[in-house]
Parts: sequence; C-alpha cells; structure tokens
Amino acid sequence: ELAASENRVLITFNVGDFRRIAESWREEERPHSGLILVSRGVRHEHFGVVVRGVRVLFERVPEQADWTDRSEWLPKAS
Repeated sequence: ELAASENRVLITFNVGDFRRIAESWREEERPHSGLILVSRGVRHEHFGVVVRGVRVLFERVPEQADWTDRSEWLPKAS
C-alpha cells in the first residue's frame, strides 16, 4: 500500500505473495504503481544484477504512468 500511495514501482523477491496481492487488487479494481518480480535464480546479495535489470526495465518503460497495474519479471541483464 505504501508503494502505491507514493506512486512507486515495487521491486520484490517475494513473488508468490505479491502476485496474489496484485491479482486481488486487480479484482477489486484497485490500481498499483507497478511491480518488478525477481526470480529465485537471483540471490539477495547480487544487488548489481537487480540494479542492472531495473535499469533495463526503466529504459524500456520510462514513463511512470505506463507502470500502473503493470507487472514485469526482472530481465537477465549482463
């Protein structure tokens, strides 16, 4: 709720819970500000991989308005 109220894209390793939350919000017609899902293959300490993946996504979708109700998997960035 905090990310949505501040119009921020949420980046999470907690894919299971947040996919369910996003689906629930969609059913309630309650918008969110975007969701970036990080797969299990990316370890928490691999911060650089996450930063590069987020950069790729934000280059692909640079406008905040285009992230409304959007969920994306973190791409594998080199």
